[in-house]
Amino acid sequence: MSARSLRFVSSLTVVALTQGCVTLAGFNPGSDKGDDTDVVAVDDTDVVGVEDTDLAGETAAPQDTDVAPDTDLPADTDPLPDTDPPVDTDPPAPGLYLFVTDAGSVGNLGGVSGADARCNASPVKPVGSGTFKAMLADDNTRHACTTSLCVTGGAWENLNWVLQPSTTYFRPDGTQIGSTTAAGIFTSVTVGIGTNNSEVWTGLAYDWTNSSNSSNCTNWTDGTGNTLGNVGLADETGTDLIARYLQYCDRSNVLIYCAEQP
Repeated sequence: MSARSLRFVSSLTVVALTQGCVTLAGFNPGSDKGDDTDVVAVDDTDVVGVEDTDLAGETAAPQDTDVAPDTDLPADTDPLPDTDPPVDTDPPAPGLYLFVTDAGSVGNLGGVSGADARCNASPVKPVGSGTFKAMLADDNTRHACTTSLCVTGGAWENLNWVLQPSTTYFRPDGTQIGSTTAAGIFTSVTVGIGTNNSEVWTGLAYDWTNSSNSSNCTNWTDGTGNTLGNVGLADETGTDLIARYLQYCDRSNVLIYCAEQP
């Protein structure tokens, strides 16, 4: 190769190297924003935006703070099944209702049968309940005991009596009054048969015997001031429930106790 050729080749080499150096000098990894900012934009900011601060999966209300299953009123606090009168205020077996009539009357009730009719016609008679009889004593057809608290027993105790033996009685609202003894009388009650101190015809003495022949408004057929009838007070829990005092039979606002029959 001639000296001229060598000089030409050398010139090309210098140019090539020089161009390569320019190219290499222009590539600066630390200052090439196109590559580095792509990384930051794609990798680093994706991490910040999606992985590091994306709380949707951890604090999203539908998963972590939704308390609906725990405080759902229809399931947990709905009181309707407990307070629905048709279900909850029906007395459990062997229970029966005992209530006080809403309207008072003089002592002429039409006898005990007439008093029974008043019980069954009363608007406060519990809905869906059975037949009722008046908790009254007279001289001949209805009495609880012939001896104090029926201790003697025998055929004359509980003549046509309206309370059942060993039975729990309830007010119409489901409140338990108490349970009778095997003789069909109360020796204690939790609450009165009524909710106020209304007078109630009974014809009974405190020990469940007939108080006397002159204490039943002539067998509940006399409504004058010439005769007397024994009364109790509806809200009492002691013996005053059946025998508080004698009242003149022309007193017009005296009520009746009514006992459901099995």
